[in-house]
Amino acid sequence: MFGSSTIALVMVIFCINACNNQNPKNLNKQGIEVMKAGNNKKAIEIFSRVLENDSLFLPALFNRAIARTNEMDQQGALRDLNRVIARQKKSTNALFNRAIIFENLGRYKEAFNDYCKITKLNPKNRRAWHYRGICQYYLKNYSLAHKDYSTAIKMGLNSSAVFYNRAVAAHCMGQWDKAIEDYSRALRIDPGLKRAEKAREILTFGLTQK
Repeated sequence: MFGSSTIALVMVIFCINACNNQNPKNLNKQGIEVMKAGNNKKAIEIFSRVLENDSLFLPALFNRAIARTNEMDQQGALRDLNRVIARQKKSTNALFNRAIIFENLGRYKEAFNDYCKITKLNPKNRRAWHYRGICQYYLKNYSLAHKDYSTAIKMGLNSSAVFYNRAVAAHCMGQWDKAIEDYSRALRIDPGLKRAEKAREILTFGLTQK
């Protein structure tokens, strides 16, 4: 399975009206620029400075979570995102980023729960349906995973990843014809996807031996 590791985390930017460089909004913007430049440690220091003065300045809290994720401090990022979500339960950006971290940590049930919240808040979020399907797969709910992938595809998601993942789900359910069809779709989008080519070859050979 693949897909979630390539998702770019979203940064929250507030409009800048004040001239004072120490204004929380200005410092938040400064931290974002530093993070964009690749200096995540410095960005964390800047966001932390904002939070020392206002522990509930959510943009800085959210952006510090991103910087911490970039620094592979996933536990620190989770703490920050938990605080954001506690204040803004309908923040799909925070829920999405927390779900990705849960997924990367192998905490698929928790990731699944966050993706469910996102799809309830925004039923048209096709990425959330795709990644929810990935969690279903790792929870061994193959038919439900297949259904989530199909929902994402029906909404217009057209990537080698989603077709490959749906093929794997079909493969696990013994639906070989469907799996071959989706492996082929994945290869039409990405002809270099060797894992799809190999899986299709194995299934095709198996069918010819029946």
